[in-house]
Amino acid sequence: MSCDIADLPMVIEHMQQYCATHISKDDLEQPIEVDTLLYDHEWTREELNGIEKLAPFGVGNEEPLLLLEKLIVTNIERVGNKGNGHLKLHAQL
Repeated sequence: MSCDIADLPMVIEHMQQYCATHISKDDLEQPIEVDTLLYDHEWTREELNGIEKLAPFGVGNEEPLLLLEKLIVTNIERVGNKGNGHLKLHAQL
């Protein structure tokens, strides 16, 4: 889409009106609670194997949700069940 710079305020107004009527609160990002922050020096195979020792995960022993900061996603793949299963992320620091 392109428009003249003079028409930009009108385009913005139309987009805001559309969003106000078509996007619900449920469509927006919701905050999540993480269990802990993993620092880059903790991303070793040994540290991650330590987390795996807490398994099996399930009801009453939920898998930990970890925050990895400053991670750059380089590729995203759909995998499993004909691409409908889950996403596989490739990332780097």
